[in-house]
Amino acid sequence: MIDILTENVITLSDATKLLPKRRRDKQPYPGTLKNWAKFGLKNVFLETIVVGNTTCTSVEALQRFLEALTAASGQNVRPTNTFGPGKAQAQVERELDERGTKLVRVKLKETPASRSIRLGLQIPHRCAHPNFGI
Repeated sequence: MIDILTENVITLSDATKLLPKRRRDKQPYPGTLKNWAKFGLKNVFLETIVVGNTTCTSVEALQRFLEALTAASGQNVRPTNTFGPGKAQAQVERELDERGTKLVRVKLKETPASRSIRLGLQIPHRCAHPNFGI
């Protein structure tokens, strides 16, 4: 799950600029990333969030998706540490600056629900659907 307090949130359009060019020397379309989020690829899904009316992801979520996709294809992958500031984050910020991509940092007030998610606590879920036995 994308944590907007610690991850670099970017639009899907900006996320395509981080991926290598493919056929005919073109970047993937933002719709391709939306399909990865909605339908997955090799049973791996890209994490996204909706900000207003814009679907976004994060640089770290894209990294996790690509690592999981590589692992699902049977190739060896060395997991990277995508949490917290460090050399990797500085490198990503430099690459974004070089590509002219704007980095969006969002500061929101922490709610009890977001705190529970950040700490990995379970949130009680109530659902009146008959198949869920409540």
